[in-house]
Amino acid sequence: MSKLLELMPWLTLENAALRLSKTAGSGEEWKASDLVRLAIDNHIRISAYLPEPLHGQRVEANTQVEDSQNVIVLGDGIGDVERLHGAWDIAPYGAGYRVLEGIYRALEGLPPSQSRMPSREGIYLHDPEQSTFYRALRLDLNFTFAREESSDEKGVSTPISRLSIVAKGGGTDTSLAQEVAKVLSDGLAGLDPVIEKRTHNFYLADRLPDDSILVIRTDEIAAFEERHFGGKIKATLSPTERESAHQMIAALTSLAGLDISKPYKAADALRLHADLQGIQLPSSNETVVKFLKPIGKAKMPTR
Repeated sequence: MSKLLELMPWLTLENAALRLSKTAGSGEEWKASDLVRLAIDNHIRISAYLPEPLHGQRVEANTQVEDSQNVIVLGDGIGDVERLHGAWDIAPYGAGYRVLEGIYRALEGLPPSQSRMPSREGIYLHDPEQSTFYRALRLDLNFTFAREESSDEKGVSTPISRLSIVAKGGGTDTSLAQEVAKVLSDGLAGLDPVIEKRTHNFYLADRLPDDSILVIRTDEIAAFEERHFGGKIKATLSPTERESAHQMIAALTSLAGLDISKPYKAADALRLHADLQGIQLPSSNETVVKFLKPIGKAKMPTR
């Protein structure tokens, strides 16, 4: 893993695309929209970085087998309403799918999807291990603030500095004052999980906060590279690191008695030995040969 991936917890979609353009090789140019499409199709995970807390409620998540594959089934909300911040993976499901699809279309300059009924599933966020899932919530207060006015003898209204609390639907409800004051003083934190309360309601969020940033965790990028580019020497290796890798492979092939002057024959021998040992090599011999060819140029120290 490169030094950047070791130090950075995540990369923006644009920087992740630049990184993958280098590691993919063959002159391929990756775009942010490509990564969004891959995320929709479950090839890579995109995260939402939340600089400010977002309300969320944990949901039940159970694994079951369908068509010989493990599938995560999400259930009802459980526990308290929590405040999420940092980077959380977006599940391409429900409103999360629509969010990603909308972003992909915007990046590609395509027309937006036709309007539909609001998603009943909402947006689901989860940790990298997919062990904890949350449904994103939107907080809606059941009141507004209105500036009071007073009228003089001539009926002229004059605003005064005092604010009153107005319940939605009209009418001033002064009995809400103490409850509202507590909500505001608590910063809306530590509230019980609710669907409907006297002062506020929680609804399933159908979009991400405006200040959220779409990113990809660096460990997810490294895992993606390993799955899809694992047979290539990464472009991020320094010349010294690459030479050291060649020297180590040369030492191992010498120890095994492989004739690397004939890389394809050596690759066949490696594959036979790997099969006997239950080790999985890259499916293409060309990939193995790419590692063996440079070894002939590596200088082994003499005794």
